[in-house]
Amino acid sequence: MNNKEKHMSTRVKEAEERKKNGYNCTQAVACAYCDLTGIDEEKAGIITIFLTIK
Repeated sequence: MNNKEKHMSTRVKEAEERKKNGYNCTQAVACAYCDLTGIDEEKAGIITIFLTIK
């Protein structure tokens, strides 16, 4: 496993934990990448609400 794959698996685990703790799928994934986007978790949660509205 190279570093990129390891890093990805870590992000997947983070997203899974967030989902278990009440985040919706979009929020869980977005928050797992907050460190790369420069957006804090609160803003990511707000932004992703608009992605889940049908």
